[in-house]
Amino acid sequence: MAQRRSSIDELLNGPTPGPGPTPEPAPPPGSASPPPPPPPPQSWPTPGPPPTGGPGHIKYETAALRAFAQTSDGRAASFQQALHEAQSLKLGCNAFGVMFGQLCRTAYDQQAQEVTDGCTAGQQAMASIAGAMRASADHMDTANHAIEQSATRAVR
Repeated sequence: MAQRRSSIDELLNGPTPGPGPTPEPAPPPGSASPPPPPPPPQSWPTPGPPPTGGPGHIKYETAALRAFAQTSDGRAASFQQALHEAQSLKLGCNAFGVMFGQLCRTAYDQQAQEVTDGCTAGQQAMASIAGAMRASADHMDTANHAIEQSATRAVR
């Protein structure tokens, strides 16, 4: 029995869900069309100030940055797995026959190289994003710690 290989899309995005609900059939010609959507409001509501910190203040959640970094690490690993899968799918020299084999082989090699290059670039980008998020969180933690120490000394 042959082992099923995951597609690159499944490796990066997870398994494909099963078939969804069946769409409703189109109305017969000549029937009434659905009513048009309502018009947009005359003016959009003005957003209020943020719930904490007040205007001009930003609250950084280093835990969220670290969670995003961890997610990016997972994506980098998925790209690495996809790269490994793509590299293991090399076809033999005679896979395309003799007559048009060279023409097909050249196009196949080019496409395979583009897939592996894309997986490598994706893996490097995700690893870079993860590193940047961790560095930002570390920098914020260090700055916050310095501010807290400075405030403690000023109070004494």
